[in-house]
Amino acid sequence: MAFTFKNLRVQAFNAENGKFSENGYDCNEDVEPIPGPGNAPLHMFTVADKNVTCIVIKGGFQFNIPYMSHYGNTTALISLPDRYTVTGDCNKALNGYYSQKIVIGFYNTWKLTLYFSSDVQQSEILIREKVTKYHISQIELGYDFNNNLFTDAVDNSE
Repeated sequence: MAFTFKNLRVQAFNAENGKFSENGYDCNEDVEPIPGPGNAPLHMFTVADKNVTCIVIKGGFQFNIPYMSHYGNTTALISLPDRYTVTGDCNKALNGYYSQKIVIGFYNTWKLTLYFSSDVQQSEILIREKVTKYHISQIELGYDFNNNLFTDAVDNSE
């Protein structure tokens, strides 16, 4: 499965008032457009804890999912739709470091989860200005082969 970001901008720490901060902590690699096939709709996603925003993402998401059809092996290019839900966690521990996650739910049962890990160990007091480096540490996509999105899929359970 391929995962494509289009026109992606991410800030997983130090977001200000539900927006990207002006403090320079978002890195250029996260801001530049990343080319991808098709036209994924652009969305703005935020995660907050106690009215403090910890993650802001703006971009389009597409998934190139391989499957078996009546015509052989094929792939489907699935874009994240306009209807979705967003949940997440701010400043939790993951492998001893501060981490944050966003969970985007769509198509009833599909879930895209992105985990961001910082350069600050959990044993340190978290001060917003201390998080200067972070990375996407894990990406999970849970999905099902439904007839609406995979119209010619072969049911291997028979």
